[in-house]
Amino acid sequence: PVGQLPAQESEVVARVARLAQQGGGYLSYDWPDPGSGTLRRKTALVRPYQPWGWVLVATMLEDELTAPVQQELEQQQLVGRDQSLLLLAVLLLASVLAVGGSLWFSRWMGRLFHDYSRRHLEQQRALREGEEKLNTILDSVDASIFIKDLDFRYRYVNRQACETMGLQPGEILGRD
Repeated sequence: PVGQLPAQESEVVARVARLAQQGGGYLSYDWPDPGSGTLRRKTALVRPYQPWGWVLVATMLEDELTAPVQQELEQQQLVGRDQSLLLLAVLLLASVLAVGGSLWFSRWMGRLFHDYSRRHLEQQRALREGEEKLNTILDSVDASIFIKDLDFRYRYVNRQACETMGLQPGEILGRD
C-alpha cells in the first residue's frame, strides 16, 4: 500500500522509515488536510519498537500545538502586564509614603533640635548669670576663698585671695 500513496505522502513515509532506522526522533513535514486538501504542517515523533520490529509514530498538526501555546503566551502577557501595573502602583505608593514619612520625620527632628538648642542656650545663659552672681557675692566677702581640683590646681580665687597672695587671678589659676 505504500506504493499506492501519492508521491508527497510516499516521500514522508520513506523519511519516517529512515528516521526509525536511525533510532527515531522528530520529523516535521507537510501533509494534506483531509477536509480541504490544503497542506498543513505536521510534526511526528518516531520511535522504533525492536522486539516486534514495529515503528511507532505519533503525529500532531503544528497549529493544534501552537494555538494553545500562543493563547497561553498572550494570557501570560496580559497577566504579566497587570502584575507589572500592580507592582508599579505598590512601588509608587511605597515611594510616596517613604517621602511623606521622611518629610514628617525631618520636620519633627528640626523642631526637636531647635527646641533642644533653645533650651541649651537658655541653660548656658542661666549658668553664666548664676556664676556672675556667685562671683559678685564671693568677691564682696572679706575672706580668702579659693577652689582646687583633685590635682590640687587652683580653679577659682576670689578678690580677697588674690590680694592676700599678691597675685593676679591669671597668675594663680591652673597652678598648684
